Amino acid sequence: MLVLLEKNGLVSRTRHPSEGRAKTVALTPAGQRSYLRAFQAGKSVRDRMARSLGEKDLETLLDLLRRVSDALAGPPKGGVGGFSTNEKGVLGCAR
Repeated sequence: MLVLLEKNGLVSRTRHPSEGRAKTVALTPAGQRSYLRAFQAGKSVRDRMARSLGEKDLETLLDLLRRVSDALAGPPKGGVGGFSTNEKGVLGCAR
């Protein structure tokens, strides 16, 4: 996927400043414009979704989505729902 995005000029990859094997990926100006167009195209769907929920339910949804986003932003920790991580952070199924 990244190769295709890079080939189309939407992202650029550069060497990570502290991890030699890693690359940093960033949107190019063309990628930013494309993202903004896609975000605007989804506005009517987001508006319909928000109208279908009451204010309290919408606040709850946003809080849950923030928590999921925060949890996914870092390495896996602990376990939930029958799944757990080992000392290397690898997810597995608890038996």
